[in-house]
Amino acid sequence: MSKLQLRPPLLATLHCSLLVLLIINGAAAAGKTGELTVIWGRNKDEGSLRSTCDTGLYTTVVISFLTVFGHGRYRTDLAGHPLAGVGADVKHCQKAKNVTVLLSIGGAGDQYSLPTAKSAQDVAEHLWHAYLGGGRRGVSRPFGDAVLDGVDVYVDRGRWGHYDELARRLRSFGREKPAVRLTASPACSLALFDDEVETMKTLSLFERLHVRFYNESSCDYNYFETRPFWGAWRTWTSRFPAARVQVGWPAMEEMSGFVDPQTLRESVLSSVQDDANYGGVMLWDRYYDKITGFGPMARHQLCLLTTTMLVAVVVFLPCLATATGKTGQIAVFWGRNKTEGSLKEACDTGLYTTVIISFFSVFGHGRYWTDLSGHDVSRVGADVKHCQSKNIPVLLSVGGDGYQYSLPTANSAKDVADHLWHAYLGGGRRGVFRPFGDAVLDGVDLYIDHGGPANYDVLVRRLAGYRGKPVLLTATPRCVYPDANAAAALGTGLVRRIHPRFYGDAACTNKTDGEGRRSLFDWEDWDAWTSRFPASQVYVGLPAEETAADWINPESLYYGVMQRAQTASNYGGAMLWDRGADKAYDNYYGRALKDFIFTNRSQQ
Repeated sequence: MSKLQLRPPLLATLHCSLLVLLIINGAAAAGKTGELTVIWGRNKDEGSLRSTCDTGLYTTVVISFLTVFGHGRYRTDLAGHPLAGVGADVKHCQKAKNVTVLLSIGGAGDQYSLPTAKSAQDVAEHLWHAYLGGGRRGVSRPFGDAVLDGVDVYVDRGRWGHYDELARRLRSFGREKPAVRLTASPACSLALFDDEVETMKTLSLFERLHVRFYNESSCDYNYFETRPFWGAWRTWTSRFPAARVQVGWPAMEEMSGFVDPQTLRESVLSSVQDDANYGGVMLWDRYYDKITGFGPMARHQLCLLTTTMLVAVVVFLPCLATATGKTGQIAVFWGRNKTEGSLKEACDTGLYTTVIISFFSVFGHGRYWTDLSGHDVSRVGADVKHCQSKNIPVLLSVGGDGYQYSLPTANSAKDVADHLWHAYLGGGRRGVFRPFGDAVLDGVDLYIDHGGPANYDVLVRRLAGYRGKPVLLTATPRCVYPDANAAAALGTGLVRRIHPRFYGDAACTNKTDGEGRRSLFDWEDWDAWTSRFPASQVYVGLPAEETAADWINPESLYYGVMQRAQTASNYGGAMLWDRGADKAYDNYYGRALKDFIFTNRSQQ
């Protein structure tokens, strides 16, 4: 009798289960219930920044405050802490403890404001060169060459005017640097009483909100009357579905809004963690926490909550395959705007694992045309070879939003397949012009928005049947399942990758939950795509333009979407629309996906 052997997938599953059980008791507990942020810098008796990180309690430390700005003057007030040692402590926290370190601007003082758009630009420039990844001659760096991870906005005085310009300017920095993390710490009453549309739009630009449920009688947690708290919490999570929302608590019993750790777990966290955009707990502050020991108790309760959740599902919990590279696949569409730069430049960013040239937009009636929105077609062939030398597959997308394509007959489908094979792929028939010269593309993507599904199954089978270099076949359907235009092609079982477009389609981006709140993501259709096509890799199609109504900031994407999406056995990664939008925002989204979501998180 042969020995019973565990197959590698089973070993991997057991290994991941053991890792989950180990992580539960770790200081930086994984999962959205374990995020613990603390404010540091308000009392020199709280101890150094290094000692704060060495407690192992916190996943983010917020240095407070840059208290003077907006009028050509700048001052950082750390309540008596010597600035000289902070830079080394920042590096220790980041490198040795994997703790995110932010600088909070504002506070309780009255010497800051952004009176004009120009002042917002100036403050952003100062932050970049004095604390973040810049460095301009004549600009002092209080923390030396330490590079903080981002900026937190803590506005207690004045209005939120022009903070949107500040946020956008900060995001635009660091073309070759990690993305600047942007958070805000607003009072819980702000969303209740500030009806200014611009204020709400400004707050929507921040990836994480630490809502201060303390020193605010209108929305503090009160043991005897909890409705104001819950009303405020629901308002914040529903008005900002794309942001991670943390519950801000005081660590000192004498402060308004204090909740003991057990009540925090049993009456608050057990409910708020059900919200898709719940992000954890923020504590005010390290000094009070050091006196009362609230942080260790809160961490214990967070871990108890995590344990309770995981024990019930640990047998079924799939491993997040960050180590295998599964989560690192990022496809991008290129060719829709000549200002996006060349195909070579797109590949040289190092951000994308597949580039899809768009579009082959006229076909099916004996005429063929590739529309690259003004790009010099004669240069594309050399760029294709360059990308492939970097191990980046390059596909050609057929279709698009035009109306000059269809496959009226089976013969027309075969003719189009033959044209694609000889003009762009591994063929080469005399008399067939090759727009990209002797470059051989890796495959074909189907982006069929018009003309119906007829005969695309014939096209797909024809493309899959050629001898020579295999043709990778992908599809980019609407997010709503099923997409009638893609049905015939997908029904062949030959399409290896599917990129449903979870953007620009109200049918799936305006989904609501059971309480009528807009959902962060359309799980109903995602589950349909992944379950109906188990043999295909399914990607999450996302807009890279942050002004898009259905844009999801990177942290919300990680916690609110990717952690669940990648549990599907056929999850493939993310698809971005498009390179032009990503470049317009200085590669912010592409870098965030690669550096923050897929790289940094794999190290936790």
